[in-house]
Amino acid sequence: MSCCHGTGGLAGQYKFGGRSGGCVTLLGVAKLVLGLILGSSLVKILDQFPVGVLGILLLFVGIELAMCSKDMNSKEEFVVMLICTDVSLVDSSAALEFLYGIFAS
Repeated sequence: MSCCHGTGGLAGQYKFGGRSGGCVTLLGVAKLVLGLILGSSLVKILDQFPVGVLGILLLFVGIELAMCSKDMNSKEEFVVMLICTDVSLVDSSAALEFLYGIFAS
């Protein structure tokens, strides 16, 4: 199970159809080939990408990650999730989030 930035990437891939490790491999190979072929000119191309589209993609990833809250069966589970979310917003330490989650549950 990935944490932090990897979770958003996996949620995005799942939301848009990726269901196996093959999609991650294909994405990695595609990025490697693009980087080797286009090099520094790729940065100029990516600078032209509309930021609004990235915002929409981020919205869908956020919704996909928030779907875990529908599996909460009790108030205790919900409180643990809220505590971990609060800690992640205040402090960016995954270790602290983990410890708070363990102690809260």
